[in-house]
Amino acid sequence: MSRSNIVLTGFMCAGKTTVGRLLGSMTGREFIDTDIEVEVEVGSSIAEMFDRDGEALFREKEHSVIQRATARKNRIIALGGGAVLDPRNVEAIRRTGIVYLLDVSLSDVLARRTHEGDRPLLAGKNEVDIADLFGQRREAYVQAADVILDTRGKTAEEIASGIENDFALRCSQGGTPEDHDR
Repeated sequence: MSRSNIVLTGFMCAGKTTVGRLLGSMTGREFIDTDIEVEVEVGSSIAEMFDRDGEALFREKEHSVIQRATARKNRIIALGGGAVLDPRNVEAIRRTGIVYLLDVSLSDVLARRTHEGDRPLLAGKNEVDIADLFGQRREAYVQAADVILDTRGKTAEEIASGIENDFALRCSQGGTPEDHDR
């Protein structure tokens, strides 16, 4: 299968869903948010699932959703913040898509976490705890990514446009994403 999907990864509150929706509108590609797909599949919010079933069951459901999402071509796929911690997910997304890391600053995450109840790993956490989780995940995001985008000071529209242009350029040049600079 060719790498025809655009995959968005990054920490919670990085803007993956917002940018993904914009990219879907701009490109006419189907947009899939894996967190939303898990919620639809289980019939409850992720926070409720974490409380009821625990993180391990959520991660298995997430993996199943990612497998289905990457089974088709020409999609925009926004991953949940912890999806790249599972090597099976990284293998699937890198096999079928070009992976863009929306590299957000910790200060932006802290400013954007207004709906932390929707994000069980942020709920009730202080800034030190969030900074620790942010730091723990950083290397996993970098290792999974083909392209690292610094999102600081950019609008969602600018980020989406940059991804659209980069993806088109990579497709027109052929080769694999590894043939191009990050």
